[in-house]
Amino acid sequence: MTNAELISQDPGWVIALKGLIIFAACVFLTIMSVWGERRIVARMQQRSGPNRVGKFGLLQALVDGVKLALKEDLIPKAADRIVFVIAPIISTTACFMAV
Repeated sequence: MTNAELISQDPGWVIALKGLIIFAACVFLTIMSVWGERRIVARMQQRSGPNRVGKFGLLQALVDGVKLALKEDLIPKAADRIVFVIAPIISTTACFMAV
């Protein structure tokens, strides 16, 4: 049996649960990587490192993500609003399609 045949035999809720577990594991590993990197760089610079948000600074990566998501998007007054928003999407899509 191929992998596709094995996956297609699972009920929808099992597939959703597997996807949720994989997503949660990836988020957790990303947070731990960011935390570890900040701690290592802080030691190299002889400072305390992330210690403000959560116990041992473990929630700093989540706070940074929320901050990034809620940042105000500034569009210059003289710019064409549609072109200003769509131009990065077009260039990114072209780069991904070229690969």
